[in-house]
Amino acid sequence: MPHEHRFLHVNALVVGESGLGKTTFTMNLHQDFQGPDFKLWPHDGAETSMASFKADPDSLCMHLPKAVATESGDWVMWHMQDTPGHGNIDDTEHMNMIINHIRSKKYLQYEMERQLLQGMEPQGNRLCEARDDHLYDVAFYFIPPHRFKPADLEYIRRLSQEVTVVLVCAKADCMTMDERRDFQMGIRDRMINSMLHDLMLNRPCHDLWRCLLACAAAMMFSHLCHACVN
Repeated sequence: MPHEHRFLHVNALVVGESGLGKTTFTMNLHQDFQGPDFKLWPHDGAETSMASFKADPDSLCMHLPKAVATESGDWVMWHMQDTPGHGNIDDTEHMNMIINHIRSKKYLQYEMERQLLQGMEPQGNRLCEARDDHLYDVAFYFIPPHRFKPADLEYIRRLSQEVTVVLVCAKADCMTMDERRDFQMGIRDRMINSMLHDLMLNRPCHDLWRCLLACAAAMMFSHLCHACVN
């Protein structure tokens, strides 16, 4: 029986401070994957305003053409959601805006699946025609070189409760290999210490096993993706 090829949707969110090259990173990443002649649309990254995101987040989402990227020959479609950078506004406001956006996608996915189970045609969003999965698979959180602020740690902590987070060290070409390694280890240690502190403070436990699980989760969560963004 011939294999029935599927359309796999990968939804990614790009988050971080202003001026770190989030859109440039996204464009360079996919141009490298697809080849030098590959062109992205519709957002050129010239301006990612807060007003545009609040009014219509989908206007800042790059929908890439399908590509065969699995051994089975299934089609993969990437959706890269750009977001306005924080730093020039209150971080708490920005954090709540992004988290509410992620939760709205979860609700949209729930409604779509509910309607499908009831034999109804999904309604209420123009992307339903092109996407059968609205949940975010990953969030790329950009951090500046040589600096990891307490606000970043809190942002990542809250964001990781909603979606898998991968840290990206922007403009990492300004660091030596030793500096990159030390920076990565420092971030990992701070994240582990923060997670253990929260565990002991908010959910008191008396067995070592839960602490070890927290450490293991933090180690996995603190994977640092070095990217050179010009």
